[in-house]
Amino acid sequence: MTSLLSLPPELLLHITSYHTPPTILSLMRTNHALHHLLHTSHALAESIFNDIAYATSAVYHAAKRGDKQTIQRLVKSDILDAVKFRLNTAVLNKSAQVIGTLLECGVPADTRNGWGETPLISAARFGRVEVVRLLLARKGSGRGGLVDVNSVDNRRMSALAYAAYKWVEVVKVLLDRADIDVNARDTDGRSALYHALGFWSAWKNVAILLEDARVDVNLRDRLRRTPLHLAVSNGKAAALNMLLDCERVDVNAEDQHHRSPLCTAVQLGSPTTVHSLLQRKDVNVNARCPLGMSALSHAISSSPSPPIYRQYNTYAHQSKQFRDIIALLLADPRVEVNLPDHELRTPLHLALRRGRRYILDMLLKREGVEVNARDKDGFTPLGYAIHFLDHGKWWDKLVKLLLEDARVDVNLANDEGLTPLHIAVIERKVPLVRLLLAGGKVDRELVDGKGLKAEEYVVGAGELFEGVFEEQWSKVVFGWVMKRFLLLWDMAYLRAN
Repeated sequence: MTSLLSLPPELLLHITSYHTPPTILSLMRTNHALHHLLHTSHALAESIFNDIAYATSAVYHAAKRGDKQTIQRLVKSDILDAVKFRLNTAVLNKSAQVIGTLLECGVPADTRNGWGETPLISAARFGRVEVVRLLLARKGSGRGGLVDVNSVDNRRMSALAYAAYKWVEVVKVLLDRADIDVNARDTDGRSALYHALGFWSAWKNVAILLEDARVDVNLRDRLRRTPLHLAVSNGKAAALNMLLDCERVDVNAEDQHHRSPLCTAVQLGSPTTVHSLLQRKDVNVNARCPLGMSALSHAISSSPSPPIYRQYNTYAHQSKQFRDIIALLLADPRVEVNLPDHELRTPLHLALRRGRRYILDMLLKREGVEVNARDKDGFTPLGYAIHFLDHGKWWDKLVKLLLEDARVDVNLANDEGLTPLHIAVIERKVPLVRLLLAGGKVDRELVDGKGLKAEEYVVGAGELFEGVFEEQWSKVVFGWVMKRFLLLWDMAYLRAN
């Protein structure tokens, strides 16, 4: 059997090129001849720097010992490039002393990992403030020279954007650089201020960024939302109040749906946020979306519907939130209570459409409310309620509440000449007919656009007003019984407000 020692030196060196450093060390310990051969041929060094893991470990050990001469030789010989040595990994878990030694020896500081992060971005992302200082203090030019403080990764995220999440000291160090782009935006159009607002523990970074005059506090993302929109959506009181205290913040900026922060807060049902926004004197409380709806109209339209199934607890909580929001808006003298939407419906029309008695009651008590305003079809709130609401005990109470208001004109007709009495008779809403007639203000002689009185729309009109209308009504196939059953089922879970 041929001995390993009997092989030619060239063949021995070729064999060792396929082995790891521990195996080569074992061979060197076999006898003096092998030790001399492998040592003089630098086989161990070649083996180490043919493996990324061993090469990286060797460089770190050299840096830890302060062996700058060895590291400089490796940098000049391009061996580090051959083993794909990157400073990105070192900045995550190695000491500042090791990083400093590597930088002094000329190890490139502009390399990128698989996510496109530079060492500076990686250090800022994990809060390595001392490493960030070392990288920013890097001298020189060209490859491995000055560090670009505005470099971004594959998501267009800069070091400042990552630091803004929670690393206060890193943010301060980065902002000390005069050449930093504090308004750099990622692929979603979000700046560092956006990222600070998006993290629950980053309110200190929000304050630091707002104090910097270079920061554009109204910068929009790709959905045209400003940082204030984000703070309103997140519901973070501390960050929201910081933004509102900053005079540079545009409190009336609109997103891609033309919604102001106030409208967004109203639709989300957040009374606390609405209250904070109303404290700003320059807030436009009457700003309208493309549908012509103001914050008050949105609050009324967004109020929850009564539950059909057993969900009363959720409904009661949401209902209270919107009740508080509407109360806040109505208490503000700047709010225009009669502002119509694109169909000329006022908040009073919308309250009746939603069937909310507590909203109707609050609106009628507000000074200056126009109880006879007309929509695009000429319907007054009274005619609107009679036409659009299903008749029943609960809905009839809304009409009764309107009729009790002395300002309501019960004889105003719509564009077709139909008065509230005409509408109630045509739609066979008997309880509403009785309510209208009981007030004594209805003019029964008024005619519509066809020249017909209300009585002429029903056979046996004389009996209609004598309480015999139910007999006429029972002969009409209208599905009334089924509608009544569903209505009673719904009302079983609704509470009077």
